Amino acid sequence: MAKPRKPIHLDNAATTFERPEVSETVREWAGCANAMSLQHSAGRAAAGAVETARERVARLINASPSEVFFTSGATEANNWVLAGWCDNHLKPSPAGKQGSYDNPCAILSPATEHHSVTETVRALSAHGRAEPRTIEVDGEGLVWPDALEAAVRHRRCTGTPLASVMRVNNETGALQDIKTLAAAAHRHGAWFHCDATAAVGKIKVDVRDLNVDFLSLSAHKFHGPKGVGALYIRSGTRLLSRWMNGGGQESGLRAGTCNVPGIAGMGVAARIVERDGPGRAASLDGFLHRLSEALPGVRVLSPEEGVSCIASVSFADVDGEAVATYLDGVYGVQIGVGAACASAGRSHVLEAMEVPEPVLRGAVRFSTSFATTPGELDQAAQAVVETVMKLRRMNP
Repeated sequence: MAKPRKPIHLDNAATTFERPEVSETVREWAGCANAMSLQHSAGRAAAGAVETARERVARLINASPSEVFFTSGATEANNWVLAGWCDNHLKPSPAGKQGSYDNPCAILSPATEHHSVTETVRALSAHGRAEPRTIEVDGEGLVWPDALEAAVRHRRCTGTPLASVMRVNNETGALQDIKTLAAAAHRHGAWFHCDATAAVGKIKVDVRDLNVDFLSLSAHKFHGPKGVGALYIRSGTRLLSRWMNGGGQESGLRAGTCNVPGIAGMGVAARIVERDGPGRAASLDGFLHRLSEALPGVRVLSPEEGVSCIASVSFADVDGEAVATYLDGVYGVQIGVGAACASAGRSHVLEAMEVPEPVLRGAVRFSTSFATTPGELDQAAQAVVETVMKLRRMNP
């Protein structure tokens, strides 16, 4: 099989490419005024673009515009929720020792969360600000309500509990029942945060239906610009602490000059998803079936009930990183190995699912977008089959 002129991008869980309408909007606002310069028309126009985007993002997730706060992406939004929650609920120790707290906040999350959650919880715990509690997952990476309730009851809560569970897993496509989990958390007095980064644009995300208190998203996961995202904070929720000090941007909670081009582009991407509907990414079902038929030792690690556009697959007797490197260099097929934000090494998600070591070693991730064509999937399947067979011959 010859290398195609245009690379076949099957790593859309890492990032999606901007739609042309989005890129045009980003260019349009690239030289705009400061959105806080309301004393002149150029500044007011920039502020109007920000508020229009806020309305569009709010409509996409069924929120009110006043509940949407722009960030640099979901990583920042996740950090803001977790650290801001602790800051707003911690009480210093009466002894007055700096950095000492009598009631660290209980943060409940599964080990399969994105690193922006797991690493933040680890850092908060190291500084005595959080009491981490791991919510157990089953062999498919799914959280069950009784597991969440067990995490809440594990020890007497010394601080206000916060549960954090992602809607769609970015490595396996596992789809969590957030509505049921949020209800279980609320029954036990816990608040609920959902990282919906891998969900927006793939499935419907409705904060009212899910009944979450906080929700994070990134524009570049649904064909918007990189470097911009948003945090939903439910109206009436005890607000998080101020995340950045400075000016009065984002209702005084996050200071810093607004990224008007990025925010405006995110608004256009949100409008397109709302207009066209989510779930338009190409299904990998036929692609996976073809691999399973052509290659012995193929193991699909994603749950059947997950989203069909993300799949974690392991090939026996080969190294996953070698598969990805060979596919890119020889066939121009771009795939992922674990989470793009993770450092080199094994997948913490698959480890939490207790996937055996040989299977871990051969794991890769395929992920599509609306732009992925049947022809590209056919070419990619042939390339994967040839690659795995060749690597097996090279390392018998």
